[in-house]
Amino acid sequence: MKLASKNTNSYCLQPNFSMAGLLIYGVDEIQVSKKKQDFIDAIVGPSGLEEMRLSTLNTPDLRRDTTLLSNSIKLQAFFPGKRCIVIDDATDSITKALEVGITEWQPDDSYFVITAQHLTPRSTLRKLCELSNKVQVAALYDNPPTEHELRAELNKYKFSSVEPDALEEIMTLGRSLNAIEFSQTLLKISLFKQEDLSPLNYRDVKKCAPFTIESSIQDAIDIVASGKSSLVGPILAKLESQGINLIRLCTAMNQHFRKLYLVASDPSGPEAGVKKLRPPISFKRVNIMVRQVNAWSPKKLTTAISLLTDLDLDLRTTTNIPKKAHTERAVIRLSMLLKV
Repeated sequence: MKLASKNTNSYCLQPNFSMAGLLIYGVDEIQVSKKKQDFIDAIVGPSGLEEMRLSTLNTPDLRRDTTLLSNSIKLQAFFPGKRCIVIDDATDSITKALEVGITEWQPDDSYFVITAQHLTPRSTLRKLCELSNKVQVAALYDNPPTEHELRAELNKYKFSSVEPDALEEIMTLGRSLNAIEFSQTLLKISLFKQEDLSPLNYRDVKKCAPFTIESSIQDAIDIVASGKSSLVGPILAKLESQGINLIRLCTAMNQHFRKLYLVASDPSGPEAGVKKLRPPISFKRVNIMVRQVNAWSPKKLTTAISLLTDLDLDLRTTTNIPKKAHTERAVIRLSMLLKV
């Protein structure tokens, strides 16, 4: 059975225990891994591995022995509680073994979660699970997380209250970081606030945000916003060496230029517009942003935002475009808008 995209996150956190299992597939391995872990945690809890209620089967073994899954789901653990079997990097070669396992599955048997990369509509594995009334199918696409998904992740950490500026900064981090990095950042914030019952504020979030978001990406944004085209190549190479992906850079850059447009549109002038930004920017960056706003006309800012939006869509497609070169060309064009 297909899961609607909007329901995938909530289902992985609170699965239906009358179903035998879940198939998760998508090209983003980090996103797939995160949803798989959410599902496992919901089934066996934090002590599942230690209590031997979590086990793994691999694709080659299932291909050789089509009864392996059906036998494994019947095994009982020494400790009581729900059990889960993990099958990673699945292909159509396990379709027969899965079909046997689904047919023999009963409510007191082990649940299973299967992960795979991109599965076409012709995939026998995908067809089997979509037509089964015992398996849910979650297709993950390389789209930015929705606000609902980000809030659901935030709610797992049960902060007493969150100030609006802090919430907006968390939403920004959620769209800039990958799923695992975002979850790790929230965990860091929760540990930081463990004995502090005051509302979570913007400064708390900034203290726990990854260094790369605050440093290297900001350097790249300032280079582009200052029109220094010759420095684009070196800064992109530096970001790549630090493991910062292109979508994260594009998202952060798009958000910055939208802020510039907002400030440029303020009827009281750039200085007043910068002070109205929420969340507020560091006092050290006020003059930098004012200079950038004065250098960019609203028309050029509109063109920049449109260019970055198109780049973001291109980076999230599954086409074989050389994304690094495509990004570098787009960012150089963006930096050269000041000279037009």
